[in-house]
Amino acid sequence: MAVQPINRDDLPFRLISGVVDADQFNDVGINFPATWNDSNFSGVLPRGMPIAQCYPVSREIPMLVCEAMSEARIRRYDELATQIMNGPGVYRRQHRSKRGAP
Repeated sequence: MAVQPINRDDLPFRLISGVVDADQFNDVGINFPATWNDSNFSGVLPRGMPIAQCYPVSREIPMLVCEAMSEARIRRYDELATQIMNGPGVYRRQHRSKRGAP
């Protein structure tokens, strides 16, 4: 799945999002079609400018389990929701993996 680089509304183009069977179609690379939205831009895109963000999409059908939440799960949900509503940074400080950690 190729999409516009997230949080990059400053780019002079808009990528047309789509799924490419890159495991089967890769002998010529992958084209990333886009529309140009900066009519004043002239030249070459700077080295390092992101042009696409790609996410792997599995061909395997996932097994989903949908069930009612247990009382313990509801209690954990309510506790975390209360923490989040009481102030910013809960996810970043308590739940996000440290950079470089597996």
